[in-house]
Amino acid sequence: AEISSGLPIELIGIPIAILALLMAAGLYHKSLTRPFGKINNEYGEPILDFATLNRSKLRRVMLPSSVSGRETGIKELYGITFKFKGDEVEIRSFGVSPTVRVDNRPIVGELTLPDKSWIGIQGRLFNFLRSNEPALTESSYGDD
Repeated sequence: AEISSGLPIELIGIPIAILALLMAAGLYHKSLTRPFGKINNEYGEPILDFATLNRSKLRRVMLPSSVSGRETGIKELYGITFKFKGDEVEIRSFGVSPTVRVDNRPIVGELTLPDKSWIGIQGRLFNFLRSNEPALTESSYGDD
């Protein structure tokens, strides 16, 4: 039994395979977590909103769930990277100097950034907030 359409099966299969790969890549890209959360300075004033951060198209397409410190425009954050995965944010610092501290613990490598955590770098403090709730600056008593 011969196929009488005149087209070899390979000529039909290759474009279908390429189309399927492109669709899979598009679905994967769409499933990646987009940046979220805010950074305030030590006085509680908002200085960065990851969701509205103006990023280059190339970085938005190639690294949609990762923001380099350089992209933030905040000089002290230049040596770190923020990686967004689901409802978590990882902070990555692979340099030894300057040291980055999260809630007063030095990090080298990566660490999951807790909500309302403090990031200390180059003598400055930054407060990371996953939501719009203000950070507690005093100890609170309550439903422990």
